[in-house]
Amino acid sequence: MLKTETALQILKEYAQRPSETMRVAAVKGLSSWGPMHLIPLKEDTSSAVRIEVASGLGKTPTAESALHLRTLISDRSSQAQQTVIQAISDWPDDLAVPLLLDGIQEGVYKTRRQSILQLVSRTGLGGSISIEASQKERVAAVNELVQSGQLPGGFWGQLMQQGLKPEQEVNQGRAAELQSYFQSLLNRSREAPEYQQAYQELENISPAEVKVLEKLIRETSIEIPSEIYTDLLAGLTPEYAALKQLASPHITDRREAAQQLFISSQKISLNPVVVARMRKLMLHEQDRLVWRIVISSVEKDNYDEAAQLALLAINHNWPDIRILGCEYFGTHGLPQYANWLLPLLDDKNHTVQLAAIRAIGQCHNPIAISGIQKAGESQPPTSSLRSLMTHSNRRVRFETVVALSRLGDFAGMQELLRLSNDTQISMRKEAVQEMGLSGQTRFVEPLVQMAWTERNNSTLKEILISLDKLVPDSEQPADLNPQRDQSDQAKIWMNWWQTQHSGQASRLFTGR
Repeated sequence: MLKTETALQILKEYAQRPSETMRVAAVKGLSSWGPMHLIPLKEDTSSAVRIEVASGLGKTPTAESALHLRTLISDRSSQAQQTVIQAISDWPDDLAVPLLLDGIQEGVYKTRRQSILQLVSRTGLGGSISIEASQKERVAAVNELVQSGQLPGGFWGQLMQQGLKPEQEVNQGRAAELQSYFQSLLNRSREAPEYQQAYQELENISPAEVKVLEKLIRETSIEIPSEIYTDLLAGLTPEYAALKQLASPHITDRREAAQQLFISSQKISLNPVVVARMRKLMLHEQDRLVWRIVISSVEKDNYDEAAQLALLAINHNWPDIRILGCEYFGTHGLPQYANWLLPLLDDKNHTVQLAAIRAIGQCHNPIAISGIQKAGESQPPTSSLRSLMTHSNRRVRFETVVALSRLGDFAGMQELLRLSNDTQISMRKEAVQEMGLSGQTRFVEPLVQMAWTERNNSTLKEILISLDKLVPDSEQPADLNPQRDQSDQAKIWMNWWQTQHSGQASRLFTGR
């Protein structure tokens, strides 16, 4: 489409259409017109649109683009977060570094990992920050790095100053007063004058003061009386009102409550206190729709209360609810989740079993390869991926090989290589796709060799895509052009490989 005022108006009109596909296409078109036309679309309800906005903003390395990409660093879509980090890989340090630090503080596990790797590559700093640390610890580590003065200056300083401004806080005197009222609710009977006064004072607190109360609840080791949730907090925020409704015996009420919680979660993550209470209410929930909505409301959140809710889900008696829990753990991929998922490798439902295998492959925990050895030599180890390599179900075997490859297991990678030479084109293509998604650079050499000999165009296309994923842009052949014929691209990769293989750089791509 020509770059005319009429074309711009058409794209803007398409960006407001109900069709997600049309809006995504419009964003792609608008990206060439500059960031100002993408900014209004960064709050789109579709994650596919927001992902395209992130990609488009990344094409213009300016302060304006950086400020708006910051809001997408904490997007509810983990793919949108990761798109931001990928989109700024070629940006100058003074613009990119603040966004990488935001990614470390606010992102899900994979976003944090990408952010730290890019930060270390750019500056040589930040390698000691733990990806698995709590958000509080990560924020402290980033602040310490900022205070060191070793990071790039320029726009970086302004952006970080804005980003590190503390939220509006309740002053210490008022916080102490709220704590006193809270203790009265815990320690006095409901008939006591002190209880009545405290309750009346807390009935009209501000949203900022509700956060103080939530912090007190989270830090309290004793069980909180249910009336604090159902009577007091339910009158203060729509989230607690929805929690009260979630306890209804009527299925319609519970579904409405779950939907309200989901709507709230799309604006800002639910408070961990809300999620902890929600988990308690879900202990005996049997309705699949309620479960699906509830899990959707925490799917982007990677704190312990959300993980505990997903843990409850993977132990549910309904298979489709167990699958929801597996999908949550696979999305966030923390190593400790593998231990919780291992028992599901023996699940009698193959769909659950497959979901568990996929999730474990994302958890980066090698303990899943051979399982956990139980106390006592006579005790067999727990379920493991390796034990499923000879499973009677072909799909289970394939997903197991994929998961093992992601974990760097040699036997798994060898089997995936074997499958990439299968007589069935569909199996070859799927194996090649998974090689590209595995992150294992030792697949580069066999993929180059396969590209050289592959005669099926659709399979060759997948081989080239996988090579593009496994080899960093900075290491790829300089003369590689995706517009060229596939056979020409295969020849370019082979020439590149022979050059790489003759020098020290080859070790990066062989796993040696």
